[in-house]
Amino acid sequence: MSFELRLNPVTRCLLSLLSAGLAIFAFPPFGIWQLVLVAWIPLFFAIRGLSARAAFYVGLLQGFGLYAVTLSWMWLLFGPTAIALWLILSLFVALACSLMAGLNLRKVSGVLLGASAWVGCEFFRSEIYALHFPWMTPGVGMKPSYLDSIVGVYGVSFLIILSALLIVGKGRMKLIGVGVVIAVFGATFIQRGIPKNAVINVLAMQNEHAHHIEKLKFTKEEMAKSEEQFDVVLWPEISVEGLVLERESVRERVDEFSNEHEGIFIFGSYVTANETEKYNTALTMQKGGVLGMHFKNRPVPLFNDGKKGTEAKAIDTPIGRIGTPICFDCDHESVIRRMVADGAELILVPSLDAISWTERQHLQHAELFRHRAAENHRWIAVAATSGMTQIIDPTGNRVQNIPLMEPGFMKGAVGLVTGRTFYNQYGWLIGWICMGVTVLVLVRALVLGVINKFKS
Repeated sequence: MSFELRLNPVTRCLLSLLSAGLAIFAFPPFGIWQLVLVAWIPLFFAIRGLSARAAFYVGLLQGFGLYAVTLSWMWLLFGPTAIALWLILSLFVALACSLMAGLNLRKVSGVLLGASAWVGCEFFRSEIYALHFPWMTPGVGMKPSYLDSIVGVYGVSFLIILSALLIVGKGRMKLIGVGVVIAVFGATFIQRGIPKNAVINVLAMQNEHAHHIEKLKFTKEEMAKSEEQFDVVLWPEISVEGLVLERESVRERVDEFSNEHEGIFIFGSYVTANETEKYNTALTMQKGGVLGMHFKNRPVPLFNDGKKGTEAKAIDTPIGRIGTPICFDCDHESVIRRMVADGAELILVPSLDAISWTERQHLQHAELFRHRAAENHRWIAVAATSGMTQIIDPTGNRVQNIPLMEPGFMKGAVGLVTGRTFYNQYGWLIGWICMGVTVLVLVRALVLGVINKFKS
């Protein structure tokens, strides 16, 4: 009798929970990222030899265990509704496991299809599905590495899941799996060169509760006591209340500051979209004039976050071409990628993470910016309401930040980078390809199910 057939239901459930436990410690606030390389191995041992239905429930258990703990802060936002949200996220893990159960995982071809099915479900959940939420995936859990600039987060997820499935296999497959793990781990020590041109001085504000009049006062005071000149003043998302371009009193104050300050001024506010809707907007200003605006492409689901923007363009400024994605835009792979493809040499982000969402949420969210920097090889500076206000270099390393939850300013330097990574040009297609393969695997499973039912 094979090993997987000797596993009783209780053992399989314990393996599933072990997998969830290892993954929990891989993500912030623990952040033992090396565990990502082994966290999904127990899950795939647990589903070996199971029917598609049984594998579905084992996967559901692992997903719920992982998300209910890592995303426990959702309870503070949504109350009991958080249980439904954790279940929805878990369903995609369950579906991937169910599809894997119908494949011949003893063959490399089956393992490749299985890894593709996992990433296809992950990509659909993160980028396509209405509640698009790309947190807590194997690729996001890994430390940013050279691989990000080639295959991105979804490609790294593919390699991690592929290695886990191979290790669960037999004979040479185990050795190949270990080799993939070593390669993924080794890639974290290989980095693209960091441009030695971090000469653009940034002053980023972290402040959640102050009115924009107070923010202007605090910023002027901070600049007055500083010996350096700032090329960029960066404020958080929705840091200027109301419709800034249409409320004369607000616009006058913003123009006054913009005229006094030699550099560019980037902040979050609202701009009218139509009679009933408004855009969550990042405005870039200098000397009282608007250099450019970005409308948030990815409004946060379940929140009144404004009308969805559709363009992700670079903005011409005196310091170079910049991109100004807003907060949740950076959780997804496409917005910054499209800005860089349009010529953005630097990414400056107004962001919002409320104090009530807890430090755990802030720490988890901050990791996504690191991967976007590594994927596109760009400096990123973030000004967040209560954190994490940070500067990230083009390899995804956080080089500067200020304490979470505390109002204050971050002073730092960033630089301009030109050119496009392989990921920015071609590697981003991996998620779409895996989703296409997943559809084919799902259709195959449904057809086989109908045929078997007809025969029986």
